[in-house]
Amino acid sequence: MKIRRRIETVISQLVDYFEIERIAARDTWLLTSRIARKSLGFTASMYLNIQAGNEPMQFMKQGS
Repeated sequence: MKIRRRIETVISQLVDYFEIERIAARDTWLLTSRIARKSLGFTASMYLNIQAGNEPMQFMKQGS
């Protein structure tokens, strides 16, 4: 159950931050490449957070 909650959290953050629900693509190739780029950006931001000493899923400063 704990793993499932983490997965659902990540998916909902992808939807919120990258607006995946609103991707307009003419074919499957464009859709998959756009989603891949967005997920790569998400992974890179998690990596940079870890390098900076922040929580991996913290994308905004608290109180901002």
